[in-house]
Amino acid sequence: MNRSELFTPMKIGSVTIKNRIVMEPMGLMGLAGREGEFNQRAADYFVERAKGGVGLIITGFTKVENEIERMKMPTFTCVTHNPTAFENSCYEMIERVHSYGAKIFLQVSAGLGRVAKPTLLETQPVAPTAVPNYWDPEVMCRALTTEEVERIISRFEEAAAIAKKVGLTVSNCMQFTRVI
Repeated sequence: MNRSELFTPMKIGSVTIKNRIVMEPMGLMGLAGREGEFNQRAADYFVERAKGGVGLIITGFTKVENEIERMKMPTFTCVTHNPTAFENSCYEMIERVHSYGAKIFLQVSAGLGRVAKPTLLETQPVAPTAVPNYWDPEVMCRALTTEEVERIISRFEEAAAIAKKVGLTVSNCMQFTRVI
């Protein structure tokens, strides 16, 4: 790709991005409030990237639920922890990002599973099967039940609906290239 292509628009699904400069998602901490919402620091952080010319901002890790693998709050944002607080934190932030012509996608995830740092959790880490935790192999991850998997799936649906309501596009943390 030559440099001039960097500044040409691109489409992801039905969304037109003003250029090909993308801020990839990162597991940024310190951007969440106690109710799972984006805090002012998050809004300022994303707006600065938009102001600097980024065409697409993909937020970092946002949980779709915080009951099965409960993280200490405010570690990460969580769409369904307090949907009203999450929604309210998004409206002005998204409007400000859009005012610079940038788009913002919400990266969502079921949780951290085997890579969850035990000190960030209020519960035992969970995973598809019982496996040792990455950070502390002495800590075993509990296998998810079928009911918990179904609950997580329904929370993804709920999170996507909330994100769409506030003007965010959703990208799945586990399958980034698929934009819902």
